[in-house]
Amino acid sequence: MSLQRSSVIFSLFLFCYCANEIAPSGGKKDEDPPKIVSANPPNLSLNFNSDKIRFKFNEYLENTSFSKTIISPATNPSPKFKVNLNKITVYLPQHLQPNTTYIINFADDVKDINESNILKNFIYVFSTGDHIDSQRVEGNICDAFTREPEENMLVMLYDKDSLNQLFSGKPRYFAFSDKSGNFAVNFLKPGEYALAALKDQNSNFIYDQQSEKIAFSSEPINLVDKAKQEVNLQSFYQKLDMPKIIAVEEIIPGKINIVFNNPIQRFKAEGHIFKNSHVAYFNENNDTLTVWYSKANVKTDIWYYSINDTIQDSVSLKYLASDTPNKEIKYTLKIDKQPFKAVTQLSNSTPEIISPYEQVVIHFSSPVTEIKDDLDIQLKNDSTGRVVSVKATIEAQTRLSAKLTFPLKNSTYKVLIPKGMFKSIHETYNDSTTLFFQTDAKDLYGNLKIRFTQRPFSSVLLELLDNKGIRVSKVYLSNEVETSSILFKNLREGKYTLRIIYDENSNGRWDSGNIFTRTQPEKVNVYKNLPELKGAWEAEFEVGEEKTILRR
Repeated sequence: MSLQRSSVIFSLFLFCYCANEIAPSGGKKDEDPPKIVSANPPNLSLNFNSDKIRFKFNEYLENTSFSKTIISPATNPSPKFKVNLNKITVYLPQHLQPNTTYIINFADDVKDINESNILKNFIYVFSTGDHIDSQRVEGNICDAFTREPEENMLVMLYDKDSLNQLFSGKPRYFAFSDKSGNFAVNFLKPGEYALAALKDQNSNFIYDQQSEKIAFSSEPINLVDKAKQEVNLQSFYQKLDMPKIIAVEEIIPGKINIVFNNPIQRFKAEGHIFKNSHVAYFNENNDTLTVWYSKANVKTDIWYYSINDTIQDSVSLKYLASDTPNKEIKYTLKIDKQPFKAVTQLSNSTPEIISPYEQVVIHFSSPVTEIKDDLDIQLKNDSTGRVVSVKATIEAQTRLSAKLTFPLKNSTYKVLIPKGMFKSIHETYNDSTTLFFQTDAKDLYGNLKIRFTQRPFSSVLLELLDNKGIRVSKVYLSNEVETSSILFKNLREGKYTLRIIYDENSNGRWDSGNIFTRTQPEKVNVYKNLPELKGAWEAEFEVGEEKTILRR
C-alpha cells in the first residue's frame, strides 16, 4: 500500500501590608491567597547585611519544600526556608556578592493551609549595595495558531547564548503570565539575556515533555542600552524531528487508526490486512492514517512499513477481532453545511433545516464498495408530491459518503433509500431508510468578500469560522495567483471570524515552531471584527485597513 498526500492545502510586585479578616467557620469558602503583613528587613532594602529574612502573613501556611523558589543570582549554598504557623524565615548564606541586587521569587510555594490558595509571583528584593537594579522585560504571550492569550505561562530569562538551559537548568529570572497573557520581569541587572516561556506541566522549570507548550525570543533581550524591553511571544507545541508511529488504535474490528508523532508525507506498509480489500486515508493534519479492511476477523498481524521512504521498521499487532463483524451498516442522512465542519445529523422523523446552496450527502458508518445500479434513491417533494430518482456519487477517498445532486427549492423533502442498495467493505448491506429535511430560505444567506489592501508576499490560507469557532470554509491563495480578493458565497447571516495563515513554505498547511532550529511558527492573524453578515447582503472586509463595507 502506498499513500501520498499532496500539499495544497508582572511579575506582580506586592507592597500590601494589611491583613484580611479570615472567614468564620462555616462561611464562604476561602478563595483568597495569603497576604503578607510584614517583612524584616523590609522589601527593597539597600546595603543589606542580614543573615535571615522574616515574613509574616495573615493566615497559617503550608509547610512546603520551596523546591520552586529561586534566588537570583544563585548563592552557594542555597538559602534554607522554615515555615512556622503564619511565618516564613529565610536563612541566607554568610557571604553574598557586594553591590548586587538579589531577587527571591517564591513561584507558587507560598500557600495557605486551609485551601492551598497560592500567593502567585511573590518576590522579595534587596541589594547589598546602594541601589537596586531596575531593568525590566515585559510583553504578551498568545497561542501561535488561535491567537488566544496564554495564562500561567512561565517566562524565563537566561544568560545570553544560554537558551539550551531550558532543557536542563533553572532560569536566572522568571515570572508568570496573567489571564490576558501579559507578563513582566522586574529588577533585572543590565545585560543581554535569552528568553523563553513554558507551560510547565510538572513545575520543574525545565522543558522535558512534549505536552508542554513553549515559546521563545529569536533575538537576545538587550538591557545594556535600554532600561526596558517589550517582547511578544507565540506559544506552540514542539514537533519531534524523527517521524514514527506512536500508537495503533483499533476503533472497531475492521477499522484502525495509525497515529504518528508528526505530519508525514508518505506511508507504505505490507501486512495481512493490506493484502485484501481496504480503504486508507489521512486526516487533515497528516498525522493519523485511518485504515478500513475487509478481513475483520484477523486476530494477529505483522507490518513491515516505511515512513517518508526513509524510516523503516516492523510491528507485531493483536486485534480484538470478531468472527461476525458488523452484521449491518447503519445509515444516516447528514448535510455538510460547510465542507470542513462536523456534519449535522438529520432525524428520520422531524425535518432538519439545511442550506439551499449545499448538496445533500449521505454518510455511511463504514466504507461503501458497491452501489446497486438497478436500485434508485427516491426524493419526494412534500409541497408538490413529485417524486424523482436520484443517483448517488461515492466520495472517492474515504468512501464514507455519497453526494446526491438535484436542484433544491424552499420545501420539505423525503429521501427514500431502498434496502440493499449499498454494499460495505465488510460485505454487509443497508436496510431501507426514509429521512426528512427542509431547505432554508435563500434570503437568509449573503456573501462575504475579503480583500487585501496589499498583496501578501507568501501564500495564504484563509479560514472562516462561525460564532462557535467552527470552521465553515477555507480557501488557499497561492502567491503565484494574481488576485487580491476572495469571495465566500452563500453564508448564513451572522457573525464570522477570519483566520489567515501565512504559508511561508507553500506546503498548504500551518507549520509550528521548532526550538531546536530556532524557527518561529508561521504567522497567523485572527480578525474578530468582521461585519455581521445580513441575508441578501454582501459584506466586504479589507485586510490591512480593517475597513468594513456593506451593500445589498
